[in-house]
Amino acid sequence: SLASEYSARGVSLSDGSPAPQLSLSYDAPAGWYAGVFAAPRLVLAGRDGVTKMVAYGGYARRLPSGLSWETGASNTSFSHLSAYNYREVFLGLASDRLSGRVYFAPAYYGYRGRTAYLELTGFHPLSERIKLIARAGILHGLTRPAANARDRVDMRVAVSYDAGRFN
Repeated sequence: SLASEYSARGVSLSDGSPAPQLSLSYDAPAGWYAGVFAAPRLVLAGRDGVTKMVAYGGYARRLPSGLSWETGASNTSFSHLSAYNYREVFLGLASDRLSGRVYFAPAYYGYRGRTAYLELTGFHPLSERIKLIARAGILHGLTRPAANARDRVDMRVAVSYDAGRFN
């Protein structure tokens, strides 16, 4: 895919420019899933040409109530910037239109100290093919020195158009 800009948790990683991305994932019928993601030609810590690579896996299950929960882990690495590499575990809960996840990491994008990131995402259908999507997240340091940093909040509002097999 080609994103008009690639940002992660409120930080632009493409310096406001379009960014190519590659993603491959598998969802097993029993609830297990795994995947990889790559975004080349990024800008991080003043360095151009960085590639972000993410490997992830987890397990998701629908409850009789209609809610679903998931848990998983990911490993994120950056070419030529190993100080920014991080690992996370996450827990999530979702309904038909609202989902939330909390992530825990021993270090995050060069932060020293444990961090937690909470994200909430929801959508509202405007018509049969158009949805309004909103997302908010907050990064919080749990142990020092990350706990001394200010919390970082990011928000996004988007419109999605469903064009058959694409949106």
